[in-house]
Amino acid sequence: MSVALATCTAGAALSCGALFAAMAAGRAPRTPGASVTTPLAAPVRWLLRTAEGLCALVPVRSPRAVAHRLERALARAGLREECAPDAWVAALLFSALLGAGVAAAVLPWAGVSPGVVLLAAGAAPAALQSQLRQRARSRASLIAKELPAGIDLLVLCLESGASLGAAMRIASEKQGAGPVQQLWGDVLAQVRSGLPRAAALRRVMERLDLAPVTALFTALIQAELRGMSLGAALRAQSAQCVADRFVRAERAALQAPVKLLLPLLTCIFPCTFIVIAIPIAARFIGVGGP
Repeated sequence: MSVALATCTAGAALSCGALFAAMAAGRAPRTPGASVTTPLAAPVRWLLRTAEGLCALVPVRSPRAVAHRLERALARAGLREECAPDAWVAALLFSALLGAGVAAAVLPWAGVSPGVVLLAAGAAPAALQSQLRQRARSRASLIAKELPAGIDLLVLCLESGASLGAAMRIASEKQGAGPVQQLWGDVLAQVRSGLPRAAALRRVMERLDLAPVTALFTALIQAELRGMSLGAALRAQSAQCVADRFVRAERAALQAPVKLLLPLLTCIFPCTFIVIAIPIAARFIGVGGP
C-alpha cells in the first residue's frame, strides 16, 4: 500500500513538477552584467496559447477586481504582452484539468483514494501561480539593479538638450534589453495611445507597484507640474536608488548567517558528529571486548 501511495503521489505532483521544470528550462544562461529578460519556456507558451484558444471558443470573464489584480501581477512579471488576465485564468483552469487527468490516469492501477485527483487539480495551478510570483520577484530585483544606469542615461540625454520623451526613446534604444528598457517602452506606448505624459507615468507606476519605479515616476510628475529641473530630480533619484541597493546588499549579508542555520543543523553538524563519534565508539567497544 505504501508503494502504491508513493506512486500515486508522484503522479499527482507530475503536472506541478512539469510546470516548475518548464519555467526553469526557460531560464537563459546569464553572464555578468547581462540584462536579458528571461523568456517563457515553450511548454508554458503552449499552455498560454491553448488557454487563449479556449477563451476564443468559451469566453472566460473573470470579475473586475480579480482581472485588475491579475493584470498588475502579469505586469510585474513582464507578461502583460504575453497573456491577458482572462487567458491566465483559463490557463489556471486548464492546468488544473491536466493535473486531474494525470492523477485520474494513475488511480486505476495505484489503488488509492480519489482525493489525490483533487490534490493534483490544485497543485498544477498553484505551481503556475508560484512561478508567476517568482518571476515577478526576479524582475523587481533586476529593475532595482539596472534602474540607476537607466536614470543616468536619461540625465545624459536631458542635459544634451533632449526632451523627456526623446530621452526615454533614446534610452529605450540604447539600453540593453531588459525590464528597464521595457519600462521606458511602456511609458512611450501609453503616450502614443493619446494619454498625457503625467497620466502615462501614473498608469505604468500603478500597474507595476514597485517602490523604485514609484519614487522615480512620482518625482518626474512633480517636477513637470512644478516646473523643476528634470535633470536635478533624476540625479537625486539615481543617488537614492544606489543607496537603496547598498542597503539591500547589507540586509542580505546580515540574513546569510540565519539562512545557514538550517543546513548547518541538518547536514553539517550531524555529519561532523558521526565522523567524530564513530572512531570513539569503536575504540570503546574494542577496549571493552575480550
